[in-house]
Amino acid sequence: MILTGGPGTGKTFTLRTMVELFYAMRKTVALASPTGRAAQRLSEVTGREARTIHRMLEFDPAAMRFKRNDVWPLEADVVIVDEASMIDIVLANSLIKAVDDHSH
Repeated sequence: MILTGGPGTGKTFTLRTMVELFYAMRKTVALASPTGRAAQRLSEVTGREARTIHRMLEFDPAAMRFKRNDVWPLEADVVIVDEASMIDIVLANSLIKAVDDHSH
């Protein structure tokens, strides 16, 4: 799903409502953004922990790769990425591989 719209159209309200609904349904939710500042804003908006995509995928600088991938996917029922327009194709590919087949 892609949520888009101009300023004042209810994106933040919709995001916050969706996160609360997923938690009410007892779903595990992973929240991430491409930058630390965007992740901090996402945490403020939802009242939940949000991380950078690199941190969520557990980037290993020694090996120059992500620990989370198609072999060891993210342990979340729902993965929400804010500010996705800032993600490059390499990071997007790594992120998609790390989302479990049973996740949304």
